[in-house]
Amino acid sequence: MRQYHYHQSVGTTSSVGSSLLALLKMRCRRVFFLVVCVLAVVVLLSVLNGHKMISSHVSVLMSDANRNVANAHEGIRNFLSQQLPNQPQTQADPQTGGPNEKTASQEQIPNRNIPPADHIIWPNLNQSALSITSTTPIPQSHSTAKLKDGASNGPVAKPQSAQPLTPSKQQCSPRRNIVFFKMHKCSSSTVQNILFRYGEKNDLDFVIPPAGNYLGHSPFNKRFMLKLPTREYNILCYHTRFSATGMAEVMPKDSVYVSILREPVAMYESMFTYTKYEAIYHLNAPNPLKQFLESPRKYYDLHGGKDHAKNPMLFDFGLENHQKDDQFFIDNMIEKLDKRFDLVMMTEYFHESLILFKELMCWTMDDIVYFTLNARSKSSVLRDITPKMKEQIKQWNLGDLKLYNHFNKTFWQKVRDFGEERMKREITELIERNEQLYKYCIAKVSDNDGKVWHPPGVKVESLQLKPSAKNDPQCAAMARTELPYTALLVKKMKSKYHLR
Repeated sequence: MRQYHYHQSVGTTSSVGSSLLALLKMRCRRVFFLVVCVLAVVVLLSVLNGHKMISSHVSVLMSDANRNVANAHEGIRNFLSQQLPNQPQTQADPQTGGPNEKTASQEQIPNRNIPPADHIIWPNLNQSALSITSTTPIPQSHSTAKLKDGASNGPVAKPQSAQPLTPSKQQCSPRRNIVFFKMHKCSSSTVQNILFRYGEKNDLDFVIPPAGNYLGHSPFNKRFMLKLPTREYNILCYHTRFSATGMAEVMPKDSVYVSILREPVAMYESMFTYTKYEAIYHLNAPNPLKQFLESPRKYYDLHGGKDHAKNPMLFDFGLENHQKDDQFFIDNMIEKLDKRFDLVMMTEYFHESLILFKELMCWTMDDIVYFTLNARSKSSVLRDITPKMKEQIKQWNLGDLKLYNHFNKTFWQKVRDFGEERMKREITELIERNEQLYKYCIAKVSDNDGKVWHPPGVKVESLQLKPSAKNDPQCAAMARTELPYTALLVKKMKSKYHLR
């Protein structure tokens, strides 16, 4: 019985102990949970506090960095202000993206210094195009002024071939395959003559019209050209509308693509006058261009002749008439052209353009000497373009304005990459070579030569050789205009391939 009682006591004690133990465990679990929660809160607060400290440190570092950058910019501005002359500031026109007319008209073209990367060059439209094309002073109209003033027109010793002033940094081979997209009224006939002479001298094959001087008036197609028994040609440089696909069918894959643009106001005046839009639109005012610009949409919508009456440069590049007011098509066109063309030259900076072209093609200075061809005489250039008319032309041709501004920037970046001092040296050499050849070859400039084609009522200058230079092949080639040169090239290529 004792033992039983003992066992019973042990059993009761064991039951109470188990209950106490269970209660203790439960309390411990609560305490443990509370401790864990407290620790978690402590850790979280520490992390948050640390994040604030890190943020604080980052803010301090960013503030210091911004101050350093600002100080650096200030130092650069101070340095540049000591090194460069003060330039007038041009305010941007919010509508066109170009300079404000009031400030731009007061500025002179930066003929001495290469402009900054984001600067838009606006030529002084009161000067003739080729008289403002270089970074050095240019003699008036290739010495024609001296000849007209009674300077000797007698025989002059022919200058020797030029030696390169600055050898290329690395050896290169002259490039022979080129698409020069000939833009209307942009000094493109002068560039074309350079290509004619190079191709003739090196016996190259031209994409050439079978008659006349146009490769069609629609986007280029090989059906418009003289067929030769060759799969690929070397030079395409005639008026047409641009078609990357069509041109790629006849030109080698390694062809260089080059074109030239002109400031839209000057280009539009020249195109308007040359195309005789006063007759197409039945304009009878003393100043037909002014009359047209007062209501351009009225004349444009009611009459034909739309192709070059609005955004003519974009039209030549392939933009259709119904796309000329659509910003999407304009931007898309400019983007495609930027990817396709290796160089877009600027008429207002013709010498810089030719030097860049020479470098791109790995040609010599003698390959790019030139006489100005197919230029209107001064009496056929409309001079009374008011500031209001200039602004109206820009507004009417906003697509061409955007095109010009885009490639003007890329052009000056190429000039900077070439080197300003090197550019000045090579322009000086080119001008000297042109002057020497002009004095040797040219007797006078005429604007009534019946052998030179020109629109009715528009006088076009032509060059007449000195008797002593008439048998000089270089003089004859440099003064030869497009139509007679085309006839000569067609004859030579037919003879080369035994065609009738």
